Amino acid sequence: MRDSPNNRRHTPLTAPPDPPGISEKRETAPPPPRPGGSVISRPEVALGTRPGSDRFLPRWSALITYFADIAERSDRVQITEIGQGWGGQPILLLTISSPANLGDERELRRIQGRLADQRPALSTRERADLLTRGRTICCVTCSIHPTEVGGTLMTPDLVYHLATDDSARTREILDAVVLLLVPSLNPDGWERVVDWHDETVGTPHEGTIPPGTYHPVAGHDNNRDWFMRHLPETRAMIDFVHRPWHPHIVHDLHQMSSFGPRYVVPPFCDPYDPFVHPLLRAQASEVGTAIAAELTGRGLAGVATSTIFDAYSASRAYQHYHGGVRILSEAANARLASPMIISRDQLVPSHGFDPHRAEVRHPLPWQGGTWGIGDIVRSNRIAVDKTLRHAATNRDRWVRNFAAIQAEALRPHDTAAFVLPPLADQPDPAVARDLVALLVAGEVEVGKTTESLK
Repeated sequence: MRDSPNNRRHTPLTAPPDPPGISEKRETAPPPPRPGGSVISRPEVALGTRPGSDRFLPRWSALITYFADIAERSDRVQITEIGQGWGGQPILLLTISSPANLGDERELRRIQGRLADQRPALSTRERADLLTRGRTICCVTCSIHPTEVGGTLMTPDLVYHLATDDSARTREILDAVVLLLVPSLNPDGWERVVDWHDETVGTPHEGTIPPGTYHPVAGHDNNRDWFMRHLPETRAMIDFVHRPWHPHIVHDLHQMSSFGPRYVVPPFCDPYDPFVHPLLRAQASEVGTAIAAELTGRGLAGVATSTIFDAYSASRAYQHYHGGVRILSEAANARLASPMIISRDQLVPSHGFDPHRAEVRHPLPWQGGTWGIGDIVRSNRIAVDKTLRHAATNRDRWVRNFAAIQAEALRPHDTAAFVLPPLADQPDPAVARDLVALLVAGEVEVGKTTESLK
């Protein structure tokens, strides 16, 4: 893991409050000053156009430059390259929190590690101390499918806001939460999408999906690799985010069909993998319901829960097998960054869900109209802000529940272990070695025994 040379600490900023959700019309106030006269530029100034504007996709290099500049000027943001994607583009991790938390980053990771593996057993005093000093670790990942551009486009405004805003609400988030933000989980695919977008804007092919695949190994299924770890992007996330930090919450931003609901969040629908702890299922449902209520309260119609998306396959998620909650949000697609007009009659039922009907999981149906990238970015911004506020307000509960789940994992269970025959007895020893390596990478304990298998 390599730290950026721009990863430095500075004195706190003083900034005017900024609304937590990106708005369709942002006032062009000057950026907030910082000591010495330098400033943090707003995204629309640094990138030339506001992310979320129609027909605009910034280059990955431009986003890197912007995030590095914020990290240079803010003591709330650190930037790290955690690996490279399939084509060599850097994969970024932005660690965002209060200056005090960032200064204590190593100790906060130690606390999480101790709560994740409570051997030797925690004393009552040590447990109380760790629960008091721990912070909610919240990971947000964006655009693993890079044609789903709204996740990455949401991040410049989010980072700017957290780096500059001095409201009590933002301060509470920064004090109670460590945000691990991955602006793109497939930056090489992002560049391929931007190439196609720029080539086709203003032509009959505007807004179409690029020909070929945006991941040469996995195609669209690059988010099904959380068990096998084939892809460099997956390995970077597990090795430098999941395993060192053990996030309590992972919020993964996606997009879906244009012709159903506008936004879907948990509760997930059945079937649910029975190996996911019941408390994690309940917490995922709680956060998703809070997001849905926030979006609906902000006037977004077509927000749905308990539909379309399940939480069954181990290949699609990592953290909810390691004591944390995985939240999936799915916004309706536009045409990449181009808007589309959708009539009410074009909305189609699927998975037993009717987008025309109001019900408890879908209280305010969308009536059709123009749907564009600005709607997606704004929805994502509100959803992530609600996740962070929930993480901050309930810090003690997130840390306490994580500790309880991890302690329970150490109690005796019906199955103590699975026994693999010796390599000499394996029909393919190389495959057996790969299996053991995969289990170890997934934090399954593997040992040797000299006892007879008979």
